[in-house]
Amino acid sequence: MKHIAVDLAKSVYQVAESVRSGQVVQRKRLNREAFRRYIQEQPEPVEWVMEACGTAHYWGRLAQSLGHRVKLLHARYVRPYRRRNKTDRNDCDAMLEAARCTDIYPVPVKPHEQQLLQQLHGLRETWKKSRTQRINLLRGILREAGIEAPASTAAFIRAAHELVDRPELAPLSALLHIVLTEINLYEQCMAECEQQLKRGFAGSAAMPDTHAGKVDAVTALGC
Repeated sequence: MKHIAVDLAKSVYQVAESVRSGQVVQRKRLNREAFRRYIQEQPEPVEWVMEACGTAHYWGRLAQSLGHRVKLLHARYVRPYRRRNKTDRNDCDAMLEAARCTDIYPVPVKPHEQQLLQQLHGLRETWKKSRTQRINLLRGILREAGIEAPASTAAFIRAAHELVDRPELAPLSALLHIVLTEINLYEQCMAECEQQLKRGFAGSAAMPDTHAGKVDAVTALGC
């Protein structure tokens, strides 16, 4: 079976084809659309070797849907096989060498639904960090004005509107209410993410063999 290593990038894809171990018979540099056609135009099944990055799972699913084999390798396993400097060409050669090692276990290609769940978690964490930054900003301003605020996040948010209206902060009151509006927006965004995550896990309850179903079975996860 032919092996094709692909170094994925934002717009340019370096490809190295190998039919015999240790020998590259052809190299290409393709844009996104040309790479898509390149996958679709393969006359027979091949093994695609890529580093396990976010976009690799998309291309892996596409290749699998066309009957190809896909091997995704963690970058730390590819690194020892790279010779000389880090270039797209050398990365492809390193992937071909690493793919031959039977002791290296490939990363499974993630289903689209699993990636969506991960992206929901990522969105929630991003909004949580932004909310925390603004809460800490308000805490610092209140502390410098000698105003005591509740320690817990929930109690602080409930009391914040009255605290920023204190006479000591009158010149900043309008701006501080903008910060509070941002905090409330992030709260709403986080709540929407949590609802979607619950719906996603609820939909997997009847399918215990799915990724989400297995995770949902872990006691106390997400508490």
